Parts: sequence; C-alpha cells; structure tokens
Amino acid sequence: MPFRNEAELRRAIAVWLQSKGEQPQQEVSVLRGRIDILTSQHVIEVKPILSYRALFQAVGQLVAVAPSGLTPVVAGFTPPKNRERSFSVAEGIRAKGFQVWFMDQDEGFLSLIGQTDSPKPESNDMVISPILEQIADLATHDEAPSETDQSLRVCIEYLRDRMAANEDRIAKLEARLSELK
Repeated sequence: MPFRNEAELRRAIAVWLQSKGEQPQQEVSVLRGRIDILTSQHVIEVKPILSYRALFQAVGQLVAVAPSGLTPVVAGFTPPKNRERSFSVAEGIRAKGFQVWFMDQDEGFLSLIGQTDSPKPESNDMVISPILEQIADLATHDEAPSETDQSLRVCIEYLRDRMAANEDRIAKLEARLSELK
C-alpha cells in the first residue's frame, strides 16, 4: 500500500473526491463518534486494508455514526491475503445497502496518486500535476472562502505527505547504497 497510515489514505481519498466535484469534510465529530469523510452523498469509513475483520468493524462504526439519508461507504485497499474472503464479505455488505470501495481497483484514484501499471515517470510530475491543477481550479472558484481554504489545505497536506514518503524512500535507498559500497 502506498500510504503509511489511515490518515494519509483518508487525505488522498478526500483529494480524489474533490477531483470528482465533491466537497469532502474529514474527521467530522458527531454525537455518536467521528466520521472519517463526510460528503453531501456519502459517509465514509476508511480502513487502510479491507480485511474481512476490518470490513465488519467499519460497518459497525458506520451503523453507530452514519446520519440517515447518506450512503454508508467503507473504503480502503484490497488485503494481500484472504482476498476472496474479503470480496465475499464485501458483497454481503453491499447487499445490506452499503458501498465498499477497494481504492486500489479504481483507475481514477490510482491515476491521481500515481500508482497505475503504466510506465512510471522519472519524477513525481504525474502525481503532483493533477493535484496542482485542482489547487489552481479551486483558487478560481467563487465558493465561500472557508470551503476553498479547506480544499486547498487538504491538497497541500496530501502533497506534504507524498513528499515525506518520497524522502523516506530516498533515505532508505541512500543507506542501502552506502552499505553496498
């Protein structure tokens, strides 16, 4: 998984939702708990890996906190083990009116984060360019300043996370290279 933790994945999903025209809010406190991502259509519980146990846990959390009238969603990555069991549980959850988003199977999301099977660029330009375009687009909207500010903050936070992840990878590669010398 290209994300170090749930918060990083949550921010990336929020950026992806923004690229689709949604206005996601993150870490929304409600009377019965906290919602990871809230949009005008969805209440989303993010789990880094959608193991069958994580799916059941997420459904329980959504049942407890989801406002009526919104579609409950569990979002995360396909587990490396017991994939078929997770897919089977996901189908059962979908039959109950929930959505399950395996983010690593969504081409739009993968393209946004630069994790497609296409040849990798020599720089982060393919990852950063769509986000910078979105930031420029947000800056030109006539939305309320707080909505634009929040959207820009989410995009900038995501870019910082990606940069930090790349710095960690570079440091590990440099350490490995010095070991080989």
